[in-house]
Amino acid sequence: MGAPNAILSVRNVYKYFGGVVALDNVTIDFTAGETTAIIGPNGSGKTTLINVITQWVKPDAGEIYHGSTRLNNMRIIDVVKLGIGRSFQIPRIFKELTVMENLLVGAISRLNKNYNLFGSETACVRKVNEVVSLFGFENKLDLPASQLSQGERKLLDVAMCFTLDPKILLLDEPTSGVDTKRKREVIETIIKVGHETGKTIIMIEHDIELAVEYSDSIIFLKDGKVIQNARKDEKEKVLKLIG
Repeated sequence: MGAPNAILSVRNVYKYFGGVVALDNVTIDFTAGETTAIIGPNGSGKTTLINVITQWVKPDAGEIYHGSTRLNNMRIIDVVKLGIGRSFQIPRIFKELTVMENLLVGAISRLNKNYNLFGSETACVRKVNEVVSLFGFENKLDLPASQLSQGERKLLDVAMCFTLDPKILLLDEPTSGVDTKRKREVIETIIKVGHETGKTIIMIEHDIELAVEYSDSIIFLKDGKVIQNARKDEKEKVLKLIG
């Protein structure tokens, strides 16, 4: 079981891919309502860590807890129902559908019911309208997702997660592929909405400047190991390791 004040705990987790050690005795506690940035070089185990937490990949050893609930060997859908959502490095959106229709897909899956996607006001539509106002998509609802910029697609992917009402949101490089000018706008929107709705955010971020500025704590992974786990006022420790 994790620490008493932790909303999510990873305990002595190992993951192997053939002879490669992707995660090497990883132990981390995540605090409710905080934003944690996971940084490190390519191949350090960052995405594997998110995959193991969300059970897209099963750990070879160790345990993962959401509060007192053990996540090991759970079905992905059951992890989602517990309130753990995730986004991917490449946005998993339906490009042929409109922004509104994409958001409805998430809301419908949360309620686990058969709804007319193009019908009148429903609980799904009401939930989507909440998310739309949070992310500022009011003027783009009828626009096909294929016509969005990369930054907007990233935000749509995250917004779809919000329609699932997660308590914990794991984001795999939310600013990857986004032009430099828009990176800050994307991350600011995500953090602002997360804080307003009381989410716990765990994000992989390659832009070290953004990771340092917007997170409450930083975890530095290298070769599958936690090299440093620093609080907000200790970020200089991580920066020294990176050089």
